[in-house]
Amino acid sequence: MIPVAGCSEFGLSLDGRAATAVALDVDGEELGPAQTRFSRGLVYVPPVEKAFSYILTPVAAPTVSLECGRRSVVPGELVIVAGASQHQFRVAADARPGSRLWQQFDDAWIDFTVVPLVDAELKLAQEYQLHLTPHLPSPAAATIAFAGEQRQVSLQPEASMELTFPCHRPQTEEVRELPLTVRAGESAFQRSWWLKAENAVAKIADLSDEIACGQCIRGGGEIPFDDASGAYASWSERSCGNVIKPALFMHPPYKTGVGYSYAALLPVDLPAEPPASFRCEVGKADGSDPGDGILFRIAVVEPDGKEVVVAEQSWIEHAWTPLEADLSPWAGRRVQIKVISDVGPADNSSGDWCCWSGMRIESLRPVLVLALHDSPVSLRYEPGPHPVEGLTREDLRKAKSAMLHFQAIGLQSGGQYISYGTLNDVSLGEIPAAGGSEKEGIWGDATIPLSPEAIAKLDLHNRFLLRNPGEDCFKIRRLWIELELNNDRRCSSRTSTTAYTQPPEWLYGEGEGVRFGEDIAVEIRF
Repeated sequence: MIPVAGCSEFGLSLDGRAATAVALDVDGEELGPAQTRFSRGLVYVPPVEKAFSYILTPVAAPTVSLECGRRSVVPGELVIVAGASQHQFRVAADARPGSRLWQQFDDAWIDFTVVPLVDAELKLAQEYQLHLTPHLPSPAAATIAFAGEQRQVSLQPEASMELTFPCHRPQTEEVRELPLTVRAGESAFQRSWWLKAENAVAKIADLSDEIACGQCIRGGGEIPFDDASGAYASWSERSCGNVIKPALFMHPPYKTGVGYSYAALLPVDLPAEPPASFRCEVGKADGSDPGDGILFRIAVVEPDGKEVVVAEQSWIEHAWTPLEADLSPWAGRRVQIKVISDVGPADNSSGDWCCWSGMRIESLRPVLVLALHDSPVSLRYEPGPHPVEGLTREDLRKAKSAMLHFQAIGLQSGGQYISYGTLNDVSLGEIPAAGGSEKEGIWGDATIPLSPEAIAKLDLHNRFLLRNPGEDCFKIRRLWIELELNNDRRCSSRTSTTAYTQPPEWLYGEGEGVRFGEDIAVEIRF
């Protein structure tokens, strides 16, 4: 027998027989005898140091075998084992779930797997919903402590139960630990979740992939697609700027005249609060003729059929670009979103390979979003080194000077490994190397001065993009902007705490992974 893939022990069936064992090294030389344990009809071999394989020789089964109706046991449980006589033992209170537990009585062995007292799952709706599945051998009274409350319940073996607890919702950003303790006799279970309340753009409504498509020849009315015009719309995957995304691919009519193609999404109900926004990325697919570009339009169709254009973008580049429409005038109402792909300003229909990706309805502005996590988390932003309250957009844009700070590991700046940055669509040029050490986990610090053009476009929320065409492997974190204001005061944005790794599978990666070909996008907030 050869244990592989980190196997610490193994059991095998020899038709009810036991066995003796000899351990061999990697060259097949004997290291000496290995212990065997016969339990529940299987022969187990505890690992021997430096052993590569084992030779097993079947022998008669032991005259005494141990039996127990429990294969899985919980910490603190009193277990009864039958052999030549009856035996009992108590599982250690700190026994680790998932571990193997061996007991020997009457010169015979029996094995168990340790499982937790309960499996626990927590969900958040208007209240906390706590789901418990007990693994005790028999019904037991238990005390449950969670969310500042204690409950007395009866646990039934393997019978799931649900308990609800009030959720006292945070009013400001915070991370709150939610510890749970379940006690039943000598057995106990403890674990925690973490509730994160953070200002973020929130999903408002679900959008279906079901669409109603058609076309409009210039000067005419909207009609369904036909084979004559060349107009087209379908879901597929498309590449813009060598970045592939799932997309609605459209082409305006061009054979019998020019005009636009459209796709109407299923109607959605918008909440009264918070105000909503329709967001997406549009692009001109790779391989197409530039022509005179494409006109992308977003329209809202009201229940009475009235159509209002709420956003548009002319685009000629083979690249993705964001497009957003403010839906706040329709708060609390049912609306239908219609996306329109028209030819460019010169009515040149050549190469109008129109791509719509990531269509979604989100909150117009960040709102306080609550999320449960199974492990400790931190807020995406923490106060910057020089916080100043009450800053306005005008204050930022009148700054004397500004600097973008960041930390990185593995980020280079030379040869093929040169990355480029933009802030609010203003080029920052090449991103400097930050130093640091992958193996030692040491982060390096670096800065980029902001040009007057970049300062003039600063806002309370800023979008930094890092493009890595050379496919360098690195991670970057803790981005913040430092300003020298006109009154000689220093101020800073909040610090973005998330680490971004490119590519996700990099050996030293952490945080959010970003595939090669995609920009690392970070929002920097004041």
